Amino acid sequence: MSLPLSSFPAPQLEVEVQFERKSKANMIDLMENKILGPAIRQGFKQGWEEGFLIGIQEGREMALLEILIEDLLEERYGKIPPWAQSRIAAATHETLKLWHRRLVGPESLEDFLAEVAP
Repeated sequence: MSLPLSSFPAPQLEVEVQFERKSKANMIDLMENKILGPAIRQGFKQGWEEGFLIGIQEGREMALLEILIEDLLEERYGKIPPWAQSRIAAATHETLKLWHRRLVGPESLEDFLAEVAP
């Protein structure tokens, strides 16, 4: 004799899902709320603007680091080969900052561009 599945209590996950459905049905759309909506929209706008400005600043810093690194490498090692120019152009902001700090010690271009162990 087997019992129907409905006679067993629902697993905890199903209970949480059912609760969530009921909660969403009773929630108001905060963005449409006359008091909270404008404050939330202002917060989103401010966050987006701040992120945008930070991105512009990092982009400018990356461009300056690329120019500085290429100038210093050329002065130290001579003409920079295309493969090295490609590596520099494709480097992340963090890598450019690391390479900038490395400029004081390496003996060769290959040592300078050596991979960093994570």
